[in-house]
Amino acid sequence: MHCDGKTITFDRTLWVQHGEVDVEPRGDQVAVTPRNDDAFLKIFNHFGRVLKLFVVEQGAWVDADTGQAPGEVD
Repeated sequence: MHCDGKTITFDRTLWVQHGEVDVEPRGDQVAVTPRNDDAFLKIFNHFGRVLKLFVVEQGAWVDADTGQAPGEVD
């Protein structure tokens, strides 16, 4: 998974839920770009629990737990 601030790109096989985003398929990857500050991206583990939550603050994606920019995430 990669984040450049405005767009998060992740593997198509991840279980996700999102809102207020534009979705762009890119081969075996998917890119999501926020439409507004209400955008979110939830990534789930294989048990159906939220593994990671990203929200938008001041136009850029941040980790909801830490408030830090996601950057490269495994």
